[in-house]
Amino acid sequence: MNMPKIIEFVGLPGCGKSTLARELISTLSKENVIMTYHDFFSKKKLFILSNRTIFTPFIFIYYLFRFNYWTVIKSIWQFARQYPINEIRFVRVIFLIRLYENIQKKLKIKCIIILDEGFIQFISSIPHDIVIKENELLQKLLITWENIVENTLFVDCRLSVEEDIDRIRKRNKNDRFKRIENDKILAKLLQIKEYNLDVLTKKIARKKVTLNMADPVDTNIKYILDKLN
Repeated sequence: MNMPKIIEFVGLPGCGKSTLARELISTLSKENVIMTYHDFFSKKKLFILSNRTIFTPFIFIYYLFRFNYWTVIKSIWQFARQYPINEIRFVRVIFLIRLYENIQKKLKIKCIIILDEGFIQFISSIPHDIVIKENELLQKLLITWENIVENTLFVDCRLSVEEDIDRIRKRNKNDRFKRIENDKILAKLLQIKEYNLDVLTKKIARKKVTLNMADPVDTNIKYILDKLN
C-alpha cells in the first residue's frame, strides 16, 4: 500500500483512538512531517471561538461568504438539517467545514495528516443519538469529500460496547458520554453510535485497516505499520 496522505481513526468514544494516534505519530515522525487534527486548529482564534457555542452562528455566516467552499458547506448543512438543530450539532457542522477547509490546504504540501477525530467521526456526531438517515443528502455529502477519501487510510477501531463503557468510566476526561451515569442509557447511545459509524465506514472507506482495540497498543501499531509498508 502506498503511504496515504491522511490516516483517520474511527471508533467509539473512549476506545483508545487518541492513544493509538499519538503512538503512531511518535513512530512516524522521524521520517515524515506529521500534522494532527489539533494542529489545524489549536493556535487559531477561530477554533477557540468555535468551542464557545455563542459564536457558532457568526462563524457559520463567515463561511457562507467562502464561495470556493460553498458546495461542501451546502451539502453539510442540508445533511444536518434532517436532525433537530441544537448547539452540539451546530458546533459539529462548523468543525466539519473547518476540517474540510484545512485538509484541502494541507493536501497541497508534503505531510501526513493523522486524525483521531475526522470526517466519519464528525458526520456521525451530527445525528449523535439518532440512527443516521441513508438518503440522497448523505450521498451528496460523501461525494463532496471524494478527493479526500481517495487519499485516506481509515483505521477502524473495534471494541465491544461493554468494554467501551468500562473505559469511559475509568478515563479522566469528563465529556458528555461520561456524564451519562446510567449504563443502560449509555449502552443504547453507544449502540446507535456504533451503527452510524459502521454505515459510514462501509460507504466511505476504500482503504481500511481493522483493529481489535482490546489488543495491546504495540500490537495494533505494528499491524498499521505493516499495512503501510
